[in-house]
Amino acid sequence: MLWAGLLLSQLSLSAQPTFTLTPLPESGAPGETVQVEVSVDDFADIVSMQFSINWDPAVLQYQSLPFITTDLAGFNQSNFGTSANLVDNGKLTVSWLDPAVSGVTLPNGTLLFTIEFTVQSSDGTDIVISDDPSVIEVTDANGQDIGLNFVPGAFNGGSGSGGGGGGG
Repeated sequence: MLWAGLLLSQLSLSAQPTFTLTPLPESGAPGETVQVEVSVDDFADIVSMQFSINWDPAVLQYQSLPFITTDLAGFNQSNFGTSANLVDNGKLTVSWLDPAVSGVTLPNGTLLFTIEFTVQSSDGTDIVISDDPSVIEVTDANGQDIGLNFVPGAFNGGSGSGGGGGGG
């Protein structure tokens, strides 16, 4: 019994971080710009992360990453896979490793990065985190892959928003 208690005391339960993808605005006409904000909750003691973001490239065309947080050491443009063979197929990859390998905690609601698209079609598309092509992996300070949760974004297409991007 004592052995089992000691073993259980060594296990740590880590909450999975939740990534939220928010299109601003949620609709738009062809030629208009939409930004997707990627924010996070429960980002606690994270040492590394990698995942992909997917969308329908017939609806949204990738343009740029106008914002990347400075709250993660070493997190910059080089942490994103944005080559034409990816983004032209509706795929963007993200990977980051804490240079100190000690784990980073961010406040809930921290904006990690923003993706800018040009609307190509009045159709809609979901914007999701997936393992295509990069496998989803989020590692905590104990070296455990704790995975992630995500709230997908939904770009509704349409004939335009009439007002540009709003706040969040």
